[in-house]
Amino acid sequence: SGNEGLFNKPYASNLPSSLSGVSGNRYVFEAPARLVTTLGNTSKTYGQVIDLSFLYSGSYTLTGAQSFGGAVVAGADPLSGVAPTVTVTSTGNTTTANVGSYAITASVDATSQTALTNAGYVLAPVTGILTVNKANLSATGSMVYNNTTSFSGSYLTVNGVNGERFTASGSGTLSTKNVQTNQ
Repeated sequence: SGNEGLFNKPYASNLPSSLSGVSGNRYVFEAPARLVTTLGNTSKTYGQVIDLSFLYSGSYTLTGAQSFGGAVVAGADPLSGVAPTVTVTSTGNTTTANVGSYAITASVDATSQTALTNAGYVLAPVTGILTVNKANLSATGSMVYNNTTSFSGSYLTVNGVNGERFTASGSGTLSTKNVQTNQ
């Protein structure tokens, strides 16, 4: 149809007389069109760092097309001929991120960002959620046989996943007063 949209371009600097060498209709929009990537959700355990790149499917959708008198006006694909490098990140993807939910976001490399900007597009990722789940602690200890089922927490060493060390207090009851392991 020869209709093309120019997105994120002020009309004053894109007057019809300045669009020489083009054919068809040009529609100028001050609002940017969007390049949408949809990211998924995932989870990890406290203390882990995981590869989030699997959440980007390698595809994107261009949005922002407008319709005038039945003619659809859309910008050209700004990444045509460009293989975008998409980086997927989350502030929750560190070994010390607390248990909770964190946004997963996407960004593109400088070459792709320049192509998007020049074409009047903005990256509009549909964010995912990274859920950080609790990690288990490990407790080890021993005591000299004393012919009872009582065991004091002071005999235990409790370790977390990032080298954290915790103090155990209180007491517990063993299943038997006999010598035993893995209780």
